[in-house]
Formats: sequence, structure tokens, C-alpha cells
Amino acid sequence: ADIPWELKCPNVIGVKLTGKMSGWTSAKDVILKVAGILTVKGGTGAIVEYFGPGVESISCTGMGTICNMGAEIGATTSVFPYNSRMRDYLVATNRKEI
Repeated sequence: ADIPWELKCPNVIGVKLTGKMSGWTSAKDVILKVAGILTVKGGTGAIVEYFGPGVESISCTGMGTICNMGAEIGATTSVFPYNSRMRDYLVATNRKEI
């Protein structure tokens, strides 16, 4: 259409996860801690990217919980790196072709 257009580039908020979850700790505790730090509007319009060695101790459904609750801090989206646990989950749920 030969008209200029703008694309807003969202900020990326990196959340480095270290250590392992243990005992009664759940994925919900992780996102509640992030929400406590960033507050309700702290992630508005941003992409929240989780990374670090602590990612390995979170289940696939736990990662889903964290990403889903990212809306509570106003995040546009939340992402985790793809890993072997995700592959195993997709295979176990008959979705390995994804």
C-alpha cells in the first residue's frame, strides 16, 4: 500500500532463575515473587524471558503456569527456552510433531 507504518518493539525483562525448587515450592511461588518485585504494572507491554540453570527444575506445566500468570504483571507474553523436558512432555501427550 506504499504507506509507512510503525511497529513498537516491546521491552524484554530477563528473569534469571538460579538454584532448584525444593520441598513445597511451586511454580506459582516463582511468578508471585516476580509479581512482588515488578508489581502489577511492572511488566506492562513487555516480554518476560525466563532463563538460567533454575529453569531445569521447573516442570512443563509449571512453566505454563508461570507464563499464564504473566498477565498478572501486565506482560505481553512470557517465554522459557525450549529444553528436553518440554520435548518429553510433548511426546508423552502425543504432540511430538509440534
